[in-house]
Amino acid sequence: MEALQASTATRETPVSPPALSEQQKRDFCAELLQRYGLQLNLENELLPELYLSYQAALISETTSRQTSDNLAHMTRMICDMERRISLRPYQVTSRPIQLQDTRQAFWLGFGAVGLPLLLAALVGAVCWIVYQHSLTRQEKNTYLEYLLD
Repeated sequence: MEALQASTATRETPVSPPALSEQQKRDFCAELLQRYGLQLNLENELLPELYLSYQAALISETTSRQTSDNLAHMTRMICDMERRISLRPYQVTSRPIQLQDTRQAFWLGFGAVGLPLLLAALVGAVCWIVYQHSLTRQEKNTYLEYLLD
């Protein structure tokens, strides 16, 4: 029962703002006066909350500035790379192909790989035919043996 009361008591207690020293209060009020022209009383009850909010805003501003600086740097790098690529002359030079007859055009279209592929396909077809023939012959032998038994 005591544990239940202790847990509810901790839930009900409000979070207190951090205690600022007199020097921190003076520095914070002086900074607000210098930057924004706001003059606050050092005994103001909301001063700790304002201090926390101000520090969070400074952190957010710093992070935002760093992010925008990083994006600007990346954009400059990409633009520089694009500029270097566009200035580089193209290495590929093409020239027209002169063909004497249709036979030369056929071999050019067939390519250097065409003949080995054709031979491989022909060998594969012959092997398949031989395999099918041996299967058929084996089936016939098995059938004949069955009939003779």
